[in-house]
Amino acid sequence: EPIELCGLYWQRTLEEIFRNRELLGEQYREVRYESLIADVHAVIGEILAACDLRRDDKYLNSLPRTLPDMNRKWRDQLDGNQQDALLRAIGGFLEELGYTP
Repeated sequence: EPIELCGLYWQRTLEEIFRNRELLGEQYREVRYESLIADVHAVIGEILAACDLRRDDKYLNSLPRTLPDMNRKWRDQLDGNQQDALLRAIGGFLEELGYTP
C-alpha cells in the first residue's frame, strides 16, 4: 500500500537520524511536535538559543503562540483499511516514540 510506504519512509528517516545523533553531540536537538504546537514561542526561543542566534521578540511576536494539533488528521483522512495498513507497518515504532496508535 502506498500509505505503508510513506509510513515506512518516515520511520526509516527517523531511525537514521536517531542512529546518527551522537555525531552532532551537544548540537543535536530534538523538538517534539506536541511541544512546538503547545508553545511556539518557547520552542522557537530554545532553537534560537541553541543556534546562538539573537532572540528577537518582534519576530517571536509575529508567530502564533500555539498551532492547531494535526496529530489525528490522518485518522480523518484515511479509510479504515489504510489506517490498519499504516499501523501494521509502523505501529510498533509509534509506541516506541510514546504514541498510542
